[in-house]
Amino acid sequence: MEKYQLLDEVGAGGFGRVWKAVYKHSGKVVAVKMLREKFLFWEECLSLEEVKSLRILRHPNILSLKEVIRERDDNLFCV
Repeated sequence: MEKYQLLDEVGAGGFGRVWKAVYKHSGKVVAVKMLREKFLFWEECLSLEEVKSLRILRHPNILSLKEVIRERDDNLFCV
């Protein structure tokens, strides 16, 4: 997550928290969702229905998935 600077929490729910963030290289504002569940393996992350759906979904009213990041402490972030 070193590529992003988290600014403000914009929401929280049963599956995680969403943050307003800035991509440091371009200054572009993005949304970052930090999932509550811990993931030990990368395959677990990619098999999530939310990730699978957002990877292929393209719609003007839905944010597109830019990347999925799994950090050393097994936290998963969807940008």
